[in-house]
Amino acid sequence: MPNTYTQIYIQLVFATKGRENKIRSEFREEIEKYITGIFTNKEQKIIAIYLNPDHIHIFFQLQKFKNWYSRFGKGGEN
Repeated sequence: MPNTYTQIYIQLVFATKGRENKIRSEFREEIEKYITGIFTNKEQKIIAIYLNPDHIHIFFQLQKFKNWYSRFGKGGEN
């Protein structure tokens, strides 16, 4: 089987309900660290993260895609 090299980048954007300004600036850094910790525990690499008062941007590289695909894509079939 030939070697396969895959890079998958995903941008997630989450908005607050009604796009209301709910994310206060004094908590922005703490929330960013919390979200980064979640991605780190899932062995994903965050390229960029930023919180605006009404939405969040997360740009990350999907790591270990082969393992993910074997669990969810084809159920481990070869």
